[in-house]
Amino acid sequence: MCLKDEIERYLDHLQDREWFRRIFAAGTTPIGHAVREILSGAENKAIFATLLFIEDSRHFGPLTREDSDRFLEQFDFVGLVKELVARPDLNLRRNALETLRRAIGTATWLGSLFERAIEEDPLFLDVILDCMDLPERARAIDRASVHPSYLTRWAIVAVLDSIRGDDEAFNNDVLERLAADLEPLVAAEAAHVIATRMFERKGALASWWPKQEWRAARRSLDASEARLTFAKLKRVFPRNGTDYSVAELDRYVRQTAAQDA
Repeated sequence: MCLKDEIERYLDHLQDREWFRRIFAAGTTPIGHAVREILSGAENKAIFATLLFIEDSRHFGPLTREDSDRFLEQFDFVGLVKELVARPDLNLRRNALETLRRAIGTATWLGSLFERAIEEDPLFLDVILDCMDLPERARAIDRASVHPSYLTRWAIVAVLDSIRGDDEAFNNDVLERLAADLEPLVAAEAAHVIATRMFERKGALASWWPKQEWRAARRSLDASEARLTFAKLKRVFPRNGTDYSVAELDRYVRQTAAQDA
């Protein structure tokens, strides 16, 4: 059995406990060697499959949590992720860091990654912030929300839109600040997020709200959303597996906004 080939084909064995038992019967050392070889390679499809293999091995593999932690340390998983997030493919960077978050939680070097992202990589900011612990994330959000680049500030609106359960008072204060932003794209999306939260809060408090009235209000709120939000931008901005520059992203945003006007 070639472990490297087996792991690269993990998508054919998703969450198969028996398959995991068979693979790990070979021992963690050869598995670690195979994983390191794949993640150090250039084949993105194999890397994506291997990252998923690592994550799922924590839940469906035969190792205990402690043994699984030692397994990740054995082939320096964190070090490999650090290398992957320096590659030019944004999807690969996002996938690698999301796997790290789900597998072990956080890392000590996220601060330096954040410093680069607020200057050069706003499409990566949400994943970085999601990996931070709450105090570090709050400080990072506060700083990014006043960054000179509107793309960085706009990215923070999308982050705050997705956050629930953090410090709501702090998040609302940042949203209020961004709703007054001089960049219309930032201000419009922040204002819509605030309106959506108020609508949801009103709906939760007024369970007697007539369903037809609620649906009409919901449709009106949804219709008021900007055609280009930062979440939509992440989906539609064409990258073709390569890196991008802030100037390219800005050019795409301006062209798309002009077409939607």
